[in-house]
Amino acid sequence: MKNYFFVTVLLLFGNQALACDICGCSLGAFSQGIIPDYTSHFIGVRYNLAHFRAEIDHGTIGGFEFSEDKYNRIELVGRYNATEKLKFNFYVPFVINQMKGSEQTTTKSGLGDPMFLVNYKFLKKEVELSQHYLTAGAGIKFPLGKSDLLENEELLNRNFQPGSGSFDFILTTSYYFRKKKMGYTLESSYKMNTTSNSGYRFGNQFNFSANMNYRLERPKLNWLIYGGVYFEQASRHTENESFVFNTGGYGIYANAGVQFYFSKMRLSTGIQHPIYQYFNTDNMTSLNSSLRINADLIIFIRKKNN
Repeated sequence: MKNYFFVTVLLLFGNQALACDICGCSLGAFSQGIIPDYTSHFIGVRYNLAHFRAEIDHGTIGGFEFSEDKYNRIELVGRYNATEKLKFNFYVPFVINQMKGSEQTTTKSGLGDPMFLVNYKFLKKEVELSQHYLTAGAGIKFPLGKSDLLENEELLNRNFQPGSGSFDFILTTSYYFRKKKMGYTLESSYKMNTTSNSGYRFGNQFNFSANMNYRLERPKLNWLIYGGVYFEQASRHTENESFVFNTGGYGIYANAGVQFYFSKMRLSTGIQHPIYQYFNTDNMTSLNSSLRINADLIIFIRKKNN
C-alpha cells in the first residue's frame, strides 16, 4: 500500500478468486507522511502501489491456487491552515485494483472513500537552530466508494471493492524535530472501522513510522533524504458479528525515500520493503507482500507569516 507497518487477510476458496484482504493490501491504512513545511496551504496528488501474492495448497493433484493482487491508489490531497495551530486536511482517493489468479483475472476501479481530518499543533518550539512540532488530529472517512460490485453475478471480494461501505474514524499524532540539516519524524494513526449496512466490519488498524531525515539546501533546489521503519497492524474482520476466517495480522517494513523542493512545489518518491510479516492464515495458505512504491506532487499555495 497506502501510509507505514501493517495487515489483514481474506482468502476465498472454491470457484471464487483468491485475494488478500489486508489493511495494507487494500491500502486502507492512513499516513500523512513527512511534510516539514507547517506554515503553508497545499494541494497535490499522491500515488501508492502495493503488491501481494496469495497461495493455497490443498494437498491434492491440481489443488493449487494462487492470486497476484496489485492495489493502486491515486489521491487528491490538500491542507488549509485556518490558524497558526489549526489545520484542515482532505483526501479523495481513486483506486485501481488488479487481480490475476488461477481462478479469476479482473480489474476494478472507481472512487474510493474520501476522508477529512482536523489537525491541531500543540507544540511549536525553536531553540538554537532547532525546530520542534507536535500535532494531533482526528478525522472521518465517508462511505462514498462502491462496496457492492459484482463479478460473475457474485459479490466481489471485500478488499477489492473501491469502498468499505462504512463510516470510519481516525486518530493521528506526529512529532517533527529538526536541527540544522538533520531531523526525525515520529508518526502514528489509529483507524476505528464501523460496520457496513451489509453487516461486514473491517478490523481496526494501527500504524507507526519513525524516520530520520537529512536536508541538503541549494539555491534553487532543496533535497530531503529519509529512512526508517514502518509498522502496521490490523485486527480480524467480522461479518454479522462473527470473526471472518483468515483475517488480521501485522508487518514491519524498511522505509526510504527522497523529496525535492523547488519554487513552491515538492516532488517525492519512496519505497517500503518488508522485513517481517505475519498473517493469520491456516496451514494450507500463504500470503506475502512485496516492495511498495509511493510518490507525490505537492504545490504549496500560500505562505503565512507565523
